[in-house]
Amino acid sequence: MSSVIIYGSLNGAAALEHIAHLGGALTTLTYCPYDHNDDAFATAFVENAWNFPNLKCLRLSLVSATWPFWETIQNEFPNLVSLTLNVYYRVRGAPGRYVLRNLETLDIPNWEGFQLVCPSLKHLALGYSTSDAVCEFVIEHGHQLESLLLPVWPKSIAFPEDFWETICPNIVTFGKDINMTTPSCPPDHPLRHLLLLSEERLTPEIFMAKIGSFPQIQSFHIREEDLIVGTIDQLKRRCQRKGIRLVEIVSGEEVDSSRPLGQ
Repeated sequence: MSSVIIYGSLNGAAALEHIAHLGGALTTLTYCPYDHNDDAFATAFVENAWNFPNLKCLRLSLVSATWPFWETIQNEFPNLVSLTLNVYYRVRGAPGRYVLRNLETLDIPNWEGFQLVCPSLKHLALGYSTSDAVCEFVIEHGHQLESLLLPVWPKSIAFPEDFWETICPNIVTFGKDINMTTPSCPPDHPLRHLLLLSEERLTPEIFMAKIGSFPQIQSFHIREEDLIVGTIDQLKRRCQRKGIRLVEIVSGEEVDSSRPLGQ
């Protein structure tokens, strides 16, 4: 079992060819270049994919709209469990239906023009996409999800009134933009952890008002950049009164803010 990270200014295409000898031993591959438009890597990835039949975790930071990405993922990586495409990725593909049978975690900004089928999916994180294909995917796969980050919902599709009861009855962790309207979550729903996103800094009062639609949550997660500077202690006190653990996300890392003030 081995893990490889290709990052910085390293030639991604050459690096792929260099690690081809790992073959079935490679289980995790991360590609994070400075230049997110590495077409040479895209070509090398397709050509060398067959070398890594046991790849389970794939993380890509890449911009390319021409190479057969989804065909490669479906046909060459039958054991893939986790797929992450960062925000720079323009997710396109030839029209069709791609089945990723063993995929459990999908972190993807958006997609359009094709269908994904993931019968084993448990964790889904989406970007600020208004693609109908993304919404249809959530409706079709929601019943099997344990966690969902769904920042927005397109106005062209009515948000399902039975979202909590029928679409996502097993969600434990849920994230959304603070301005996206969702039905109130029933008190007996298993949802326990909530993340609210904002495109501007807001007051603790606004966040607490939104939390009111989720009476059963045990922890509330908030990004540092979404809260007005200097008000984290106010939000913490309000959460403590309701018995909610506050978790602040700083530079992508979670910081437990439930400790007593001053510690």
